[in-house]
Amino acid sequence: MTIKLDDRWEKAETAAKGVYDYDLTQERIAASMGVSTRTVQKYLRDARKYGVIHFNIDGTYAMAGTRCEEEEGHMRLTFGLDEAVVIKQKEPPGPDEENSNEDPESQETEVAIEASEVKSPTAEDSNGKDDLLHLRLANQAGSLVQFTGNGLHAAVSGGRAVYRTVQRIKRRSLSTTGVQVSPLCGRIWAHSWKPTGTGRVQRPLDADDCAFVLAQAFEAAEGTGFTQIGMPLYSKDQKAARNTMAAYCAFLPDGRWNWELKVPDLAIVGCGVLDPEGGHRMAEVMKESPNIMKAAPYLRTAVRDLEEIIEFVKKYELPFPGDVANRLFAALPLPNEVNQDNLDGYTRLYEQLNSLIRNLNNRSVVMQWRHLLGIPNVWCVCGGRFKARALWTLLLAGLAENKKNQGLITALATDFESAQTLLGAWAQYKKKGRRLTEWYQRHVAECFA
Repeated sequence: MTIKLDDRWEKAETAAKGVYDYDLTQERIAASMGVSTRTVQKYLRDARKYGVIHFNIDGTYAMAGTRCEEEEGHMRLTFGLDEAVVIKQKEPPGPDEENSNEDPESQETEVAIEASEVKSPTAEDSNGKDDLLHLRLANQAGSLVQFTGNGLHAAVSGGRAVYRTVQRIKRRSLSTTGVQVSPLCGRIWAHSWKPTGTGRVQRPLDADDCAFVLAQAFEAAEGTGFTQIGMPLYSKDQKAARNTMAAYCAFLPDGRWNWELKVPDLAIVGCGVLDPEGGHRMAEVMKESPNIMKAAPYLRTAVRDLEEIIEFVKKYELPFPGDVANRLFAALPLPNEVNQDNLDGYTRLYEQLNSLIRNLNNRSVVMQWRHLLGIPNVWCVCGGRFKARALWTLLLAGLAENKKNQGLITALATDFESAQTLLGAWAQYKKKGRRLTEWYQRHVAECFA
């Protein structure tokens, strides 16, 4: 419904848009409206007083780290990305700091991390530093993701990085019309935000929540729409999952899109790792399993399967699996971690691991890899040292040699240390010889089959 504003409020809205959307001076607004500057000031006071404008002041949205252009260029060229954002955690100096006399030796220094030097971080490292890192990465991505062309279809996953990214997008002045937003997976929490105790897992971070927030960025534009799945991520069996997708999801189990929706023009996703110490939401669920099961019994069978997967990778010292939009995949080791004398042994282990993962994915209300492959612009917001092997696997799937799986992601926002690790891994990959590269190519294809 189109609402016709009274003349008074239409003028208040026009003045407010001039100041806050277009950064015009009051004098210029007054000239364009044919009124005095004092009248413009009154319009602005009325706009504030009567709710025409509303301010939300939060300095954390300005935290975006310092971009590393050289590493960004290397990441684009090496992994065939259309866009790469690489940041150092340290914020750039402000206007009053640029000419300070601070001792250079006291300033933070950065050290490149070789692929062979990747160490397992602690939970303390993850929960504090990685939260700040994801905030900075999301602020960067949220300011850069482009929404060009009316009638755009956007798809989103869940998780803290994506949720913060769409919150940052919401703070931009966007006027694209006819935007449709679709979530890419069912809910981890389908009934209650806070069933027991306290903890990060209980925040509303599902894909449904991210879709709603992104749609709000276009709520003033004509034709904005979004879908909500509202159903649990995990079903009792494959048939139930497929029925849920057919009835409630924008994506279908055969890789097509439901309800005659066009293929999305854009997707925003994260990349998680199922490390019990890494802050993954399902890993947090497993830690609180006895209490969670009482509030969310639909997670019971999934927790058993996830525990089996985690025990398997621990037993055989494989990397913890990764996920995109809660669709799991086996993460491959970095080249310096592979014993080339035992590639056949690795192959047998990954066949078993892929089977365990496939069984759970088949019961999940989640997009297929084919859905991502068809989207021309896929932003992945992901960083932190827990993610190196999952990102390595995901990026290998986009190389020209793996044409079957080319294009899972087209843009990546990550941190300096992760970029250095990935670039170091690529250098080792090229040195190791044809036998290892062929092993990687074969297993990457199987991970994303």
